[in-house]
Amino acid sequence: MACNDPEFHHWHLVPDGAHYELKVTGPNGFTAFATFDEAGPPGAVMWSRAEISPGPKIQLLGVPGGTHIVRIFVDIVSAVVITVRVSARVTVAGSTHPSDYCRDITGMNGIRGFITHAITMA
Repeated sequence: MACNDPEFHHWHLVPDGAHYELKVTGPNGFTAFATFDEAGPPGAVMWSRAEISPGPKIQLLGVPGGTHIVRIFVDIVSAVVITVRVSARVTVAGSTHPSDYCRDITGMNGIRGFITHAITMA
């Protein structure tokens, strides 16, 4: 089943202490990385492909009232058509916050995906 969530997704009113989980999966033939920009210091940090693929990369969320931004970059470098799946979710004390995220990027050499997640804390 294909995943077709939009390239921008926003989680609202996430409680302090929740976790954001990101994973990027697919066959050989793609590169990926992400940046996580915390609502306060220390600022943006880069997550390598090794951290997010196959993942999940788990990030503790804090800064009540702040907004965290995650930018995910996927480049397909395959000579044949492949599908790369970007999945994310926010968990709160073991349960999933209202919506999971899933988007497939399909193509061959030269196809680029750019996804942005915003997480606004309560």
